Amino acid sequence: MEPCSVGEIEVPLSNELALPTTGELIPLDDPVACATAYEGLKRMEAKIASAKRDLAQAAGAAATEQGTRSIRLKGGLVARVTGGEGGEETVYDAERIEELLRKAELPEDAIRQVVREEVSHKVMVREAKKVAAAHPKFADAIAAGTSTVDKPYGIEIRKA
Repeated sequence: MEPCSVGEIEVPLSNELALPTTGELIPLDDPVACATAYEGLKRMEAKIASAKRDLAQAAGAAATEQGTRSIRLKGGLVARVTGGEGGEETVYDAERIEELLRKAELPEDAIRQVVREEVSHKVMVREAKKVAAAHPKFADAIAAGTSTVDKPYGIEIRKA
């Protein structure tokens, strides 16, 4: 690469990238080295995400046990625990609801209002509630494909 001038000093531009995980220099003109480093970073990213989930669960459980949702950190920061115990999330089994509404003889256009087809199925909660209120067999079909799961803990960090 051509050097660039900063004032009277010439600074060579690097054709390498230092990996943040190891400091290893990867030559940017070597596609095999770049792809190998990329794959390694993807694996590290998954490990970091897993560690973050584990730390959020541990901090959330401990904070909840101590009766707080706020954890004071150094530097005037506060970590706020979200989710966890007592926090539930409704999960809809879109394929099952669609199948059971069809068996319950709800017209196809109405089924399409409740369950929108995308790459995956998504239950449109407002429409599902309307259909469930219209007839007990529709309500039963929707209820059979609905459950609740505990929300995992999360942590939001903000200035105090």
